[in-house]
Amino acid sequence: MKTLMNKKRRSILFILLTVVLIIITKVSWQYLSNFVQKQKPVTPLLQQGKARPPLQDLTIEAIRQRSFPGGNIKIEEDLSSQDGFRSYIISYPSERLKLYALMNIPNTPKPKRGYPVIIINHGYIPPDKYSTINSYKEFSDFYAKNGFLVFKPDYRGYGKSEGTTESGYFPVAYTYDVLNLISSIKNYKEADANNIGLWGHSLGGNVTLRAAVSVSKDIKASVIVAGGGASANDILNYWKTKKYKSLSWIKDSGAYKLIEELNNPSVTSEFLDKISPINYVSNITGRVSLHHGAKDESIPISFSDTLYKALKKVGNNVEYYVYEQGDHQFGGKEKEMLL
Repeated sequence: MKTLMNKKRRSILFILLTVVLIIITKVSWQYLSNFVQKQKPVTPLLQQGKARPPLQDLTIEAIRQRSFPGGNIKIEEDLSSQDGFRSYIISYPSERLKLYALMNIPNTPKPKRGYPVIIINHGYIPPDKYSTINSYKEFSDFYAKNGFLVFKPDYRGYGKSEGTTESGYFPVAYTYDVLNLISSIKNYKEADANNIGLWGHSLGGNVTLRAAVSVSKDIKASVIVAGGGASANDILNYWKTKKYKSLSWIKDSGAYKLIEELNNPSVTSEFLDKISPINYVSNITGRVSLHHGAKDESIPISFSDTLYKALKKVGNNVEYYVYEQGDHQFGGKEKEMLL
């Protein structure tokens, strides 16, 4: 009898241990699955560890279908009072990355709805030469002195911003960063959420145009200076004639890899149309102001000519200024005229 009882106890104990083991295994598996899902990056960009998403993510419609929640703007450093404004280094989230930006707040009394906002999108600069404070300083200072709340974002991989820099052309990841900044600004107490404009030079002009056709309702005005606003096909044909592999900035930015990839025979003209913001300018609801130097040897003035015609065709109240002595960098008198 005692032996039988012992056998039953052992049997019950074995069953209980088995049940407990099954429960532990199930709970552990669920926890692990949830952990893995939470750790999975939001974007293909981070998942693949590349400097940009796959080609399909370059399309305008792919950008328009994404969400850009932004987040809290945090002051990281007070740069003290300047001439007519106060300057700060701030941070904000974009695609699970912590990005930084320069922020200038005017000294003038804040309007009832907040300060009008302008975002300065910088052109291509080698990351090791870029300065959060000093790059494009004339422009960020100018607008702050004239009553604008100014943000100059450090794209991913620039300054202290996390992430990896991407190609100088078709800058979709940088566009993500600017669109997340816009969402962040809309919740910032100093800003007029209904009065946000973009200013972009060169690469930054491309970012500005790409953002404007993607979330036009949030962008009241766009200034594009020497921007690559032509179609992808025109841009690729232009670089075929420029022996782009020999140009240091093209090589340094990784743009030549993307140019070669897009020149692959498997890439159709229909796909190139889908990644060209010029084909989506009817989405833009705000005003556009174009500026280009006639002596620009980096981005041909014909790119702005074409963009101007496309905007006029869809009824945009676009302005277009040509600077006869202006080069790509708008030095000297041309910079004064631009300001």
